[in-house]
Amino acid sequence: MRFWDWMDKHDIALLGSRLFTFWQEGAVYAQGREEETYRLRSHSLDGMIDSLADQISRMPLVKQIRGPYDAPCMWLEDTLSAASLLKTDFVVYIGTMGCRNTRGMVTLLTRDLEKQGIPTLLVYADAFDDRIASWGL
Repeated sequence: MRFWDWMDKHDIALLGSRLFTFWQEGAVYAQGREEETYRLRSHSLDGMIDSLADQISRMPLVKQIRGPYDAPCMWLEDTLSAASLLKTDFVVYIGTMGCRNTRGMVTLLTRDLEKQGIPTLLVYADAFDDRIASWGL
């Protein structure tokens, strides 16, 4: 919660976050991308189990971390889509130095977002674990 406290103290409003995007059927951010969503099916035990598997596969970060950052339905497309929907002024990527899955692509993602006219700040920290880099700078 220190990160959120820091943002509040500096009057920064957070309008969207990849961490809260679950890709359920009918979500505004998934319009036009319905093949990426899940729906809960309760008609049978197998349907419920399949629904849970679909839901888990679209949980935060799991969805975007399956392949190249610029492949369809991955980091770049999802970020551009959310930026368009939210009419984003800029993007701040707060990633952990310890996550090799995102560490390898974040500079490329930043470059491509800026090519699309979206200023992007890359912060080498972890929004949830201040042992990586403290917010009390």
